[in-house]
Amino acid sequence: MAISAGMAIMSTATAGFTGALIGGSIMTHFLVTTAMGAALNALTPKPSIPNVSTGSNAANRGYQISSRGSAQNHQIIYGQTKVGGAIVFDAVSGVNNKILHRVVAFAGHEIEEFSTFYFNDEALTLTTDTDSNGDTYYKPTVATTKTGATSTRYNDYVRIYQRKGGTENNTAITALISGGVAWTQDHKLQGVAYAYFRMEFDADAFPNGVPEMTCIIKGKKVYDPRSASTAWSDNPALCLRDYITSASYGLGEGSASIDDDAVTVAADVCQYKNYDVNNADPASTKTGGLRFTMDGSFTTAVTPHDHMMDMLTAMAGLIWYGQGKWRMKAGHYVAPTITFTEDDLRSNVQVSTRHSRRDNFNTVKGVFRGPATDYQPTDYAEVTNTAFRTADNNQISTYDLDLPFTDSFDIARRLALITLERNRQQLTVQVSLGMRAFQVQVGDIVKMTIARFGWTNKEYEVVQWTFGLQEDNDLRCDLVLREISASVFDDISDGIVYERDNTTLLSPFEVPPVAIATSNEYGGVFKVVSEKLLRELQLDVTAADASRIDRVEVQYRVANTGDYLNIGTGGLGRYSVLDLDEANYDARVRGVNTFGVKGEYSYLLNFLLAPLDTPPADVVSNDFIFEVSGGTLFLQWEPIADLDLSYYQIKYSSDLTTASTSDANALWGGNSNIAINRVARPATFATVPARSGTFLIKAYDKAGNPSNNAAFVVIPAASLPTLGVAVTQTESGAHTFAGNTGISNTNITVDTSPNPDELRINDTSAAAPSGIYYFGGNLSGSQTDNNGADYIDLGSSRTATTTGSVTFARHIDSASVFDNIPQNWDTWPDNFDDWTNEGAAFGDFSTAVQVRSTADNPSSSPTWGAWENAIGQQVVGRGFQFRVNLNATNSEVSPAITVLSATVGY
Repeated sequence: MAISAGMAIMSTATAGFTGALIGGSIMTHFLVTTAMGAALNALTPKPSIPNVSTGSNAANRGYQISSRGSAQNHQIIYGQTKVGGAIVFDAVSGVNNKILHRVVAFAGHEIEEFSTFYFNDEALTLTTDTDSNGDTYYKPTVATTKTGATSTRYNDYVRIYQRKGGTENNTAITALISGGVAWTQDHKLQGVAYAYFRMEFDADAFPNGVPEMTCIIKGKKVYDPRSASTAWSDNPALCLRDYITSASYGLGEGSASIDDDAVTVAADVCQYKNYDVNNADPASTKTGGLRFTMDGSFTTAVTPHDHMMDMLTAMAGLIWYGQGKWRMKAGHYVAPTITFTEDDLRSNVQVSTRHSRRDNFNTVKGVFRGPATDYQPTDYAEVTNTAFRTADNNQISTYDLDLPFTDSFDIARRLALITLERNRQQLTVQVSLGMRAFQVQVGDIVKMTIARFGWTNKEYEVVQWTFGLQEDNDLRCDLVLREISASVFDDISDGIVYERDNTTLLSPFEVPPVAIATSNEYGGVFKVVSEKLLRELQLDVTAADASRIDRVEVQYRVANTGDYLNIGTGGLGRYSVLDLDEANYDARVRGVNTFGVKGEYSYLLNFLLAPLDTPPADVVSNDFIFEVSGGTLFLQWEPIADLDLSYYQIKYSSDLTTASTSDANALWGGNSNIAINRVARPATFATVPARSGTFLIKAYDKAGNPSNNAAFVVIPAASLPTLGVAVTQTESGAHTFAGNTGISNTNITVDTSPNPDELRINDTSAAAPSGIYYFGGNLSGSQTDNNGADYIDLGSSRTATTTGSVTFARHIDSASVFDNIPQNWDTWPDNFDDWTNEGAAFGDFSTAVQVRSTADNPSSSPTWGAWENAIGQQVVGRGFQFRVNLNATNSEVSPAITVLSATVGY
């Protein structure tokens, strides 16, 4: 006997015989079948593959249209499907034979319900009414086409009476009896689900004559041993049990001949996509929707053998008869509970490694029908596997798997994948074992451990089991086993695995793959060699099975140019090439085993070597200290240990509130200016004019990368020498930046819309915009002229300390914020998805307060000196003027100053 759609009927034999299958055929020879790998009777006829045509195999799908005949077969419906029926009565009555009476028998058993009637593929919406006899009938109110168009043309012209095949069939339909068409009280059609259609002719309602009548029907009620109840179900295991026990059209077996424990497990497997039968608490794994369903019909013209094979397609199942009971198994993995070893062997082991070409395939296709296809037979997407095709020398071998009882695309694909993967589990074993084999039966999964074959706990499914006395009265169990895997029953294609899991013995001609990757996303690192910064390509070579690799050969080249150059030969690990240019490169590696057999190259192509080395370490804030001596500030810090350290940069901010690293980082790119651009290594101190505020420091490496965080030290005013006289000139938004009345500002504007006002560069369209603003603000301290003075007058020439202070932030002019934001997006602060910080500290703006002095009376016609930065240095003079330079390094950007301050003291 062969199989259909990846299913099989198996046998268990006793007392030295090889056992009887369905129909009584004796198994005298075994073969490996295409779809299931069962050991089956070669003499048993091969069942027909279900055909969706109207030919001889159309009975496998029941009545697709309503038809008439002298001896029509009963139709059996499991689950829910759309069917026609057998027209068992036609008669006419009325004036001009205007009324047609038609009785259509849809099922030879009681059904759950008539769900939806169709006239010519138009779905009828029915309402109930009562005739003059008091009987309930259904009348169409709306007919809906496939495209959604509706019509009411059948209203008042059609009546439908229903009989579901139960107790209501104990009486005939009165309306049909009273129609005067020879239907009598004896025409009950007991046990038959049928409908009586009474149609009154109307040219508009029936322009093409009598319509084709079909119906979606929820079919037979079946017994469920789990609840000991009978109800409608589309569970394949329950439907198969019903067929076996049905005396009307099935095998007529009694309930005592059914292994209901096996039925219960199979029913649960079908009912839940995620169900672990090996779990101690299986209820906790009953999730994930339906795994298998059975929705279809057939007629009694189909032989029981063929029909059982068709039903098994719906659950990728097995069925066999053994120890006096019918047993079944749905397509699901059950963990083995017994392991056979060489100690259990009673004979040599015969192994068949592959199917014959006739029985092997690498692609599965077929048809199904269901609601998604409007119940028309439709191809589901073929299931194939590249690894299987490769193993078959790239020759496509297709198996046609039609699924007459499957109405879901997802389930159809699941069944096809199980069929394909189960077929590719090709290793078949014949072996005689001792009495421990009495613990197993057909359908069980067992483990085999035989070192000479390279099997360690390799799993097999029992497809045939016999026992008997051999020579010397040795009682043996002869088993035919077929390899199996849990992954056969998942929804994942595992072709590569199945082509390699026959044995764990190693092949001397196989070299495991070797992987190659750069050490980081930049292709390597910078290294300092003799004070020179060099790029180093770094490649990491690994292998999943390192024990089988004796050595590797590693090569590289500039991408897509010339021959590969050797980097080295050796063990797994890191390989490097020093002093390469920044460019795109190719690299490859292959393994060599202990026999000198070389494997295939693994490639890493067109990768960029542009290393960004790790930023230098941060200067520690606690190690950044100061001392004040006279008018000089001495800054000192602990050196960092990075070998590629290049220099330190020091910035200054007038802010006195800095209290944390985050505050310091905000100041570094915002309200601060460069105090010392470079302090070359290995220096660890610097001097600047003494002034209060915050000094910041970062380290830079030879590639120009700064340390991540700024260290800071706050210089309070109290730490500076006390000045006897101090005059401060202040401007802010409250004073509206009046400015020096004697000197014109350069490219400056004051925006009064924010609060406080902001002093900014006027035209920022240049690549590096700039502007100059001249102080003219309020005075406080020893000078009492507070009316917007253009200068500070000390009354006589003195050596004075001059300092400037600015409070400012970043401003971007353009309304098109993203188009004018500088740098690459990945350098912006915060997350792009919720980024609104267009004023972020990009470090592309700065300010500088400058001072000039004169020894003359500044109110007359003085001679002024040159401008210089007011950074706390001492300047000689009587009169002092201040200005601030505003600078940016990106267009549309400007410092936004809210407070300006300058102090002269002595």
